[in-house]
Amino acid sequence: MIYGIKPSVTFTDEDGNPFGIKQIDGRIRVSATQYTYDISHGLIPGHEVILKFGFNADVPNTFETIWTGSANYVYMSSPSTLYISSSDNTDDQDYEVIGLDANWDAQVVTVTANGNNFVALTGTWIRVFRVKNIGTTDNAGVIYISDDNTDAGGDGIPDNADSVKARIEIGYNQTLMALMSIKTGYMAFIRKAYFSSSVANKTTDCSVWVRPFGGVFQIKKLLTIAVGAIEVEIDPPLAVDAKSDIELRALVSGGSGRVSAGFDGWMET
Repeated sequence: MIYGIKPSVTFTDEDGNPFGIKQIDGRIRVSATQYTYDISHGLIPGHEVILKFGFNADVPNTFETIWTGSANYVYMSSPSTLYISSSDNTDDQDYEVIGLDANWDAQVVTVTANGNNFVALTGTWIRVFRVKNIGTTDNAGVIYISDDNTDAGGDGIPDNADSVKARIEIGYNQTLMALMSIKTGYMAFIRKAYFSSSVANKTTDCSVWVRPFGGVFQIKKLLTIAVGAIEVEIDPPLAVDAKSDIELRALVSGGSGRVSAGFDGWMET
């Protein structure tokens, strides 16, 4: 330091424009937030929040996917056209369908339901993991997204249960699916999972599974609870590559269990 001259620091942004530092009573004003909060606010380019949750009203004595299909989820093996239908012929709301296209890129479309009729969605799909009612009325029936429009009964319910890729139960206006797939060019980091079971006098085995692209599902976390809930921090976060599938499963001793579950984290390029 040169004697008699006070040192100073000048800050500039990436374009060379100077900026000051705000103060409160002579102290630098600081606001620190969690990394994932900044992602949620859209402040970190190339990053997206993951927030998935699901429910299964009848978990058996073998591991089963936590979603309202109450069966192990069946993934599409090749790109396909998808259809929307309802078990109530009065449903005519708009629905936002979220998933991945044939190239495993993100795909979001809006489609209008037409009661029991099967309406084709725009584009081809390899994955669907969220659907939302964005209309102005609640859905009166169960909403189905399926890759097969076979409906011998004419009731809007796909004949083949395995063809159902998403469903919205009456009264929820959004899917309950504790599963998702990672789009191409991204890696996911899962930092937390939770499970809740209301089954008296039974234990519930709760698990996190990942299927790498072209591989088989591998278990990544296993927890056992009685009645109640459990939340587990995954530290360091579980890293999941592009085109991989993530899902939560549960097993209830003796079967017939009601289980809620979810996971969160983020994706980044």
